[in-house]
Amino acid sequence: MAKRKRNINAFNLSFLDIMACGFGAVTLLFLILKHEPTVTQADPDLRAEVTMLEDDIRQGEDDKVKLLNSLARIEDQIVEAEGLSRRVLEQIEERREELSIQADPEDEIAQLRKQVKEMEAETAKLQEQGRDKDLRQFAGDGDRQYLTGLKLGGR
Repeated sequence: MAKRKRNINAFNLSFLDIMACGFGAVTLLFLILKHEPTVTQADPDLRAEVTMLEDDIRQGEDDKVKLLNSLARIEDQIVEAEGLSRRVLEQIEERREELSIQADPEDEIAQLRKQVKEMEAETAKLQEQGRDKDLRQFAGDGDRQYLTGLKLGGR
């Protein structure tokens, strides 16, 4: 029998060959890449500028708090001043009324006399009405006999 010739394929790769190639590629990438941490040195001029800016921010915040406090005090003073002005205006109005009454006492006297006449007329009217109610009319000669049996007579 004749021996058969096998075909030899140069591109025949096994699973282990593929895995070894992948591991080699990862190892090569790891060695090539720089894996040390990079430390950046801060520029002293920039650091000083950052410090100055932070101080400015703190100073601005402190000034803001002071301004807000002074604003609150001023608002309180405004409210207090408005209340005082209202009271003063009311007192001025009362004084004007007093002065207007004192300025023309004859008118005031005439007005008071008119009120007195009105009250006298009303009093007379009420007295007339009161007399009608006070009078009681009794039938008979005015003699009454109460439960006690006593005979009481009027004039």
